[in-house]
Amino acid sequence: MKTITLLLLGFALAVGAVAQDETKKSDEKKSEKKAAASNDKLQADLVTKEKALWDAWGKKDGKPFEESMNPDTVGVDAVNGISIGRDTAVKQVTTHNCEVKSYNLSDEKVTPIDKDAVILTYKADQDVTCGGQKMPSTVYASSIWKKQGGKWWAAFHQETPATPAPQ
Repeated sequence: MKTITLLLLGFALAVGAVAQDETKKSDEKKSEKKAAASNDKLQADLVTKEKALWDAWGKKDGKPFEESMNPDTVGVDAVNGISIGRDTAVKQVTTHNCEVKSYNLSDEKVTPIDKDAVILTYKADQDVTCGGQKMPSTVYASSIWKKQGGKWWAAFHQETPATPAPQ
């Protein structure tokens, strides 16, 4: 009788442990889904902000840059080289000699750096002429966005012209 009781007790403990493990796995899956949904929303929000900056750049409108760029933002591109500071960026946006006929962003991806910073990478196909010179039709871009005071701020942006694949 003691053997049966011990076997039943062991079985009950094993069943309880399996049930607890399944509950833990279920909670982990729910947590992963919630995190993925949160990341998807953040990506959509940041892509919207990034597109608004592209639109503003094409229209020489500095206001969106003033409202979304960190004061010590850094930019790196083929036209301006390395630019430091929001005021510099706003001046460049409002005085550039570029004509933006069209652009399209694709392959957007947000990669967390830490809980308050992410890097947004994407491909930009563009029809842009600056100072009479055609700009690369495709660039690969990255922007670092950081959260301060509950708001996401653009802290860094760079563009690398795409080159044809070697033959």
